[in-house]
Amino acid sequence: MYKHMNILFGLSLCCVASQSFGASITWGTAQNTTDPSDIVAGGFVLSAINGISDDTATLGAITTVNGIDFSADTTLGNTANPIDSIVIGSNTSGDSDYDQLLSQNTYGGGVDTIYMINGLTDGLSYKIQVWFNDTRPGTNNRVMTYGDNEASENTVDVAADPSTPAGTSLGQFAIGDFTASGTSQDLHLVTQGFGNSHFAALLVRETVTVEHTLGDTNGDNIVNLIDYYVLRDNFGNDGSDVSISQGDVNRDFVVDLEDYAIIE
Repeated sequence: MYKHMNILFGLSLCCVASQSFGASITWGTAQNTTDPSDIVAGGFVLSAINGISDDTATLGAITTVNGIDFSADTTLGNTANPIDSIVIGSNTSGDSDYDQLLSQNTYGGGVDTIYMINGLTDGLSYKIQVWFNDTRPGTNNRVMTYGDNEASENTVDVAADPSTPAGTSLGQFAIGDFTASGTSQDLHLVTQGFGNSHFAALLVRETVTVEHTLGDTNGDNIVNLIDYYVLRDNFGNDGSDVSISQGDVNRDFVVDLEDYAIIE
């Protein structure tokens, strides 16, 4: 129960506004999607989102890759749709679960929109990974720009189909790093010449810090009664998505007496 609630909690859509939430994102260069080793490893999974599942067409449908449950949602406005099963065509990563993830898309919000990441811990470091693909003839030249919505915006362009010949790829993904400034972070989506913002999947992971491993559950760089309160309020919480900031100090995916012992 904790797992699925956690994953869906972290993200929401809002209209484009002048006010920016969050911090600068440092993006790496977009990379061609190949296989499940693409997925960023390590750190608590704050949010893992995919487009609605093309074989179940059910809100909240789960696609599991590398042990991460990517939950489908309607945040960009559109869910199951005719393009889902054909955006990668017959192309394959060699892994049926990853293929399923890449065969799902969520789209909407027009040519310029904000996807807000919620549930962050102020001052902690995070990695964000976003996938985009579309190998259909006539739309495989699409490019999505993802940014941080800051005044001097950092952006990355992700191609729907970087392959030669066209139509033979799995699209691209990009990875960014940021340190939370508050509890929310903007992800700015801008299309390059087409009608609606897209992504195939989105992953946000906490980057583990030394302070956390010493018992600083809330990331304020001091171990005190607040950290005990975090443990108390989350005691017994278990599952693969249990966060250090929920009291899992020793990273064994359960909040228990061993975590208390570390703080003591």
